Amino acid sequence: MAILRIASRARRRYGALLALSLMLGGVLFLVPSAVAVHDLGLFELDRNAQAEATPGDDWGTLFGGGGSQESFTGILADSALPGNQFQGGGSKDDLDITQWLWKAGEPLDKDDITNAYAAAYTNTTDTGSNNVGDLIVYFGLDRFSVAGSAQVGFWFLQDPTFGLSDTASGGGFKFNGQHQDNDVLVQSNFTNGGVISNITVFKWLSGGLVQIAQAGDCVSTPPLAPDDQACATANQAASASPWPYTPKANEGSPGTFPISAFFEGGLNITRLVPDATCFSGFMAETRSSTPFDSRLKDFTLGTFESCEAEIKTTPSSASIVLGQSITDRAVVSASGLGGVPTPTGSVKFFICSPSQLSGGACPSPNGTFVDVGGDEPNGETLTPDPIDATKANAESDSFTPNVIGTWCWRGEYSGDQFYDPVTDASIGECFTVTDTSSITTDQKWLPNDTASVTTAGGTAVSGTVTFTLYENGTCSAPAKATFTDSSAPFETNNTSVYTSTQTISWRAHFESNNGVAASDSSCETSTVTINNNH
Repeated sequence: MAILRIASRARRRYGALLALSLMLGGVLFLVPSAVAVHDLGLFELDRNAQAEATPGDDWGTLFGGGGSQESFTGILADSALPGNQFQGGGSKDDLDITQWLWKAGEPLDKDDITNAYAAAYTNTTDTGSNNVGDLIVYFGLDRFSVAGSAQVGFWFLQDPTFGLSDTASGGGFKFNGQHQDNDVLVQSNFTNGGVISNITVFKWLSGGLVQIAQAGDCVSTPPLAPDDQACATANQAASASPWPYTPKANEGSPGTFPISAFFEGGLNITRLVPDATCFSGFMAETRSSTPFDSRLKDFTLGTFESCEAEIKTTPSSASIVLGQSITDRAVVSASGLGGVPTPTGSVKFFICSPSQLSGGACPSPNGTFVDVGGDEPNGETLTPDPIDATKANAESDSFTPNVIGTWCWRGEYSGDQFYDPVTDASIGECFTVTDTSSITTDQKWLPNDTASVTTAGGTAVSGTVTFTLYENGTCSAPAKATFTDSSAPFETNNTSVYTSTQTISWRAHFESNNGVAASDSSCETSTVTINNNH
């Protein structure tokens, strides 16, 4: 499960928020076995923000840095002036985001959101009506004035581009993004006495809202059934605020929520939205009146990523020989709260030679894009994993390194509507290229001859010995070479070698220079067989 960084944006202030992962989407169904969101021991939906002795966290717990939540938006304060609000008649829940407008300014005090917040939990208790691992989302807001009934709503949006733009239109500015099927809206109406009149859950489908659930007050009399799948409630007595809060003058004291200033609710996402997808936008809103298609007034925005993707790439071999080819395989894995869609898109593979490495890896922009034939300029298309629906795979074209040493791959995932681009340029992407060696032998035979000359009467030997080399075994002409030596020991100085089998013969002749008679040797024969085992 991944806890993601959230870049949130309040209606009047942009800032860094804590992490939030909310998995929403799909079709909401009313099912008898749905989980009770108010009595799981996870969170107190009890009309106040302070933690009490009953099991579960409360908003004060989370604000103080505690709690067992999987993720928490933080308290999205809406405090800077002059503030922003919806503008124009097209800003309604039943119309697409493309028709919404915003402008600077304050709505009516009773419609003025001061803070909004949300948290997500993974259920750990099997009650028989729910499963361990169900995703439960809790949400809430507080408002500036309680002088009048309130109509509030919470959008969970899938378009990652959702937010404010600076494009002027109709006396205001446009929003970025548009609705996608299975965007989820929770609307609730309540009186200035804190009494909940209705809670309705919608989904966006084929260009409009479809009602898919009706819920009640979490603290109703008689109590809700233990299998309720959604509920909400508002404070019917003044209660302390754990975070800085100041109501409208003459309506209450700083630090205290007047009656009906505080609203909270919860949804069992897994049960209500079994085909959950990743949502990237969160908005708390107020409306001008009770009808679901009333004009929108105030808003507080947060952007969050509920799903993460990571890429791990592995070379086909840890070591290859120069002249061999290699490929790289990428696995893109998704994680998040609830179900996650299979990653789509593509992976670009780059490879760095030894001279292109940095820090022992192949960081961007180093390396060469591997696209043999130029048929995949955007990279290799991901293929869903046949076993694990949270993964998708891609494999590079073959590449043949041309020098020895350490080479490294880099994989760059393109991202898609749910997942941001990610890169793997780790040292686990590296491999070595070695060269081979082989040895053959070529024996060299260097034939030489020596001669010893003696005299019968002991006369000193003085003269020259002539050696004659023949390439046969009979000392028969023609001669291959002759050598002379005029001092003992008499020997040849042959430098010509044989590298293959050869039979040779030698004959030596002594010629004296002091009156001793000349002499000839017998024919010496040698045969050397050379086998180099080629």
